Amino acid sequence: MWCLGFRTKRSAQTKRSKVLVQDWPISSESQVHPELGSARSSFNRPGSSTYKVSGMAGAGFWQQLKALLWRNVLLKKRNKGALAQELIFPIYFVAILAMIKVLTKPQTKPSLEFPSHPLNSSVFGWHFTADKEILVAPDTPQYTQWMQEVVEQLPGPPKFQMFNSSASAESYYMNVEKDIRKKIVAGVVFNYNNDPNSYAIRINNEDIPGSTDTYNLNEGTCRNIILGVVKDNCPPNNYLSSGFALLQMALENVFLTNMSVTSPDPTTRDLKVQMLPKEEWSPNTNYLQTISSIYFVFSFSFMVSSLAVNIVAEKEKKIKDGMMMMGLRSSVFWLSWVVVYMTMIFIITCIIILIIVASEFFENSNILILFLAFFLYGGSFVSFVFMITPFFNKAKTAGAVAGMLTLVLSLLYLAISQTRSSDSYDSSVDPGVQWLMCLLSPVAFATFIDQGIFMDIRLGGFGFDDSMTYGKFPLYAPLLMLFFDMILYGLLTAYFDKVVPTEYGVRYGPLFFLKADYWCPGKESGETIKLMKPSRSVSQSIDVEAVAANMDDKVAMRIDSLTKSFKVKKKVTDAVNGFCLDIYKGQITCLLGHNGAGKTTLMNMLTGVVPPTSGRATIMGLDITRSSDMERIRSLCGICPQHNILYPNLSCAEHLKIFANIKGVPDGQIATAIDGALRDVDLLSQKETLAKNLSGGQKRKLSVAMALIGDPKIIFLDEPTAGMDPFSRRHLWSLLKKRKEGRVIVLTTHFMDEADILSDRKAFISKGKLRCCGSSLFLKNKFGVGYHLTMVASPDCDVDGVTSSLQNVIPSTQLERFHGKEISYTVPLADVGKFSALFGMLDTKSEAMGIKSFGVSMTTLEEVFLKLEGENVEDKEAENEMGQAPFEVSNEQINLTVNNIAEDFGKSVVKGKELTKQKFKALFRLRCILTFRDSMAVSIQIILPVVFSIGGLFLQTLSSPSGPNRNVTALQFSTDLYAGPAGSPPRSPFLIFDDSSESIIKKTLQLIQSL
Repeated sequence: MWCLGFRTKRSAQTKRSKVLVQDWPISSESQVHPELGSARSSFNRPGSSTYKVSGMAGAGFWQQLKALLWRNVLLKKRNKGALAQELIFPIYFVAILAMIKVLTKPQTKPSLEFPSHPLNSSVFGWHFTADKEILVAPDTPQYTQWMQEVVEQLPGPPKFQMFNSSASAESYYMNVEKDIRKKIVAGVVFNYNNDPNSYAIRINNEDIPGSTDTYNLNEGTCRNIILGVVKDNCPPNNYLSSGFALLQMALENVFLTNMSVTSPDPTTRDLKVQMLPKEEWSPNTNYLQTISSIYFVFSFSFMVSSLAVNIVAEKEKKIKDGMMMMGLRSSVFWLSWVVVYMTMIFIITCIIILIIVASEFFENSNILILFLAFFLYGGSFVSFVFMITPFFNKAKTAGAVAGMLTLVLSLLYLAISQTRSSDSYDSSVDPGVQWLMCLLSPVAFATFIDQGIFMDIRLGGFGFDDSMTYGKFPLYAPLLMLFFDMILYGLLTAYFDKVVPTEYGVRYGPLFFLKADYWCPGKESGETIKLMKPSRSVSQSIDVEAVAANMDDKVAMRIDSLTKSFKVKKKVTDAVNGFCLDIYKGQITCLLGHNGAGKTTLMNMLTGVVPPTSGRATIMGLDITRSSDMERIRSLCGICPQHNILYPNLSCAEHLKIFANIKGVPDGQIATAIDGALRDVDLLSQKETLAKNLSGGQKRKLSVAMALIGDPKIIFLDEPTAGMDPFSRRHLWSLLKKRKEGRVIVLTTHFMDEADILSDRKAFISKGKLRCCGSSLFLKNKFGVGYHLTMVASPDCDVDGVTSSLQNVIPSTQLERFHGKEISYTVPLADVGKFSALFGMLDTKSEAMGIKSFGVSMTTLEEVFLKLEGENVEDKEAENEMGQAPFEVSNEQINLTVNNIAEDFGKSVVKGKELTKQKFKALFRLRCILTFRDSMAVSIQIILPVVFSIGGLFLQTLSSPSGPNRNVTALQFSTDLYAGPAGSPPRSPFLIFDDSSESIIKKTLQLIQSL
């Protein structure tokens, strides 16, 4: 590039003015003239070039792991509040549970002897008063007489009403007024099921146990003395307190009186009831089984959420992608978090076990097994969080979902715990189903705690003995499943991390693990690799500058028909469309184009951030469309993306230390490399400053230093000088020029002077396609408007006369603009041979024409850019309109205009309550838009609570039907409940006889069996 500078008109003694020429330094490669015969198009070379790939090994696994462990520890130390919550929250919850256990230790209850009561006493017959009524069916003289005999045996006695059928009696009960219905205490149906020897007793279903319900009774139940109107905690006793047994006794007496050939034994009218004695009993803590299981799972919920937030935040801020683009192994990333959190879990588990021992929570069980269970659950939920994070792009959403999932999934264990009796270890759920349910680690852990508490209370605890194999679903099963879950979730994490579609990154196919090239990549480090032949030639394109023949061996990057399409609102847009370009080693190649032209998308494809839709590109002979090749490409790269990939709480030196280790800088050279990188970008004085305290320009410097450290062979810089001051920009230009030898540097910028000075080749991108490519000289010659002749005119200058004089020498001279005292003309490149005559004319006539000074400059790269984008036409028209007539405005006009604008604006200003209302509406609308655009958050905050509420109500309806219309299955009472046919063993419940001889017992059993 060169330009002719301005000069001031000299004294009259000087016969000829000198033209000052200033040259910008340019590299030898960019000085190749397009007309040289030795030049050939980069897209039209016969055969295939080869490239020696070296240094692909990158940093070692342990070096990267050590760096990320150091980073994670630093981040935890710098965020002490979150660290304290992660450590204290589980301990706090377990401590509360232990406190409940200690403070609620029950008192031992003594043995009990119960008094006896006559069945027809007021204790059991308080229901049957004179104002109460019994409904009876069917209405026959015989049954009316029998019912009269029944009520005479009852206290009160109550009244009775006869009906033709059971249905009519039931209809009367359902339709009668509420006050009358309250006085109906029972119903009696004779000839039940057309059997004259049977009858049915109908009692309010709220006063007696459900005929199909199962009750868990133990030594702690049925310990209260029956006191008539006071309901007992023993459901079977409700048959006594409700009057059912008394009514049954009266009916049995009537049947025996009217159907026996001999008079009945009068003792049947004087039955007494006495509960069996209760031995001394110490209440257990069965209630802890349910709450403890959920509580222990919930105690880790904050750590689960925090881990999910930490991982997805790196993904959301693109920090993880930035490290991966520069060679970080995916396994190292995950393992670094595993080590940190498993260390924290180990510490937490030790403290929790100490609390459990101190509170005697598991006083009879082996502590090592408990420790193993807590530690394995910690490992499983770490793997579980890893497994779900590939599906999230927002940290807050991931944290909320992860914490909620662990709690909700743990509730599934209730299907196991609530389907067994209080005295039974085994659940009615099939063991195979329990194994499957334990594939969810919260279920496995909750089940272990639940069954462990049961064994500790009822079976004397558990240890490394036969207790671990007790039952259909032994205690070792959930423990084993926790270990299995941890491994399973880890494998699924590795799988989902490679195949789940995300905004960025090249994804593997669903069956990638079945392909041989994944496990055994064909190209090893140091192997000679052939560059692909381009599928189509653009050699005939006049907009691509040819390069010298000696550049054949320097092709480091070949892009062929690369395309990337995005689907936005059902419309497919090509961000990059069939892009072709060769990029050479030892050069700086600059990608130029307007916003949205496809520069960043192209760079993202080359660095593996986004996969191409079609086309192909090779870097050092490695194909970017192959995931295995991309991992090796990244080990050679230093990348400064458009956004800063910085940790706010890490210093400049700490950032560089992390990336130096990722790129494989030897430990002994890291300190020197850090100081050198900071010195190169003029940040040495900010070495220990945290990134959050840096200015915008300093953050960009640090991002550039992170890209350059480790001496990468391929450097991608996306707008590296954005936000930098002019001095810093110039300093970075010098740095990149020094670093380009032996490297491939690709950058994007919106500063045309930066591209002009810094880059060897400029590639203009328009609508995703390569518009042109070449050196500054080539582009200016190809697309420039020529030279600019600029003059400083005196007030009496005749512009038309000057234009006429210039066109007499060079007819194609055009007036570009005339503004104030400055006149500018354009002179075509073809007329450069007439410049001598032009300058001679100006030297002799400039004073007469009113020209004070003049100068000539070449077309700038910015003008080339504007011409290529078609914007310079509109700008030129606007400038010509302004240049034709100088526009002058008086101060009075300016003041008048400002006052009018202020007056008009004041009339439309909203004030007071209307302003407050308008602000509220605007902010409310903003909140609604932001909220409902996050569909995952909406589902969590609105939809899921509604679904859970409906599900809970549905389950409650299924498990607890209620109301007067509830259909209750009739419970049949017969002698078969106590004894089967003669010779068969007795059934449960057994009959117990007190103060009876053996002969009476045998006679009674024979009588029952004969019925």
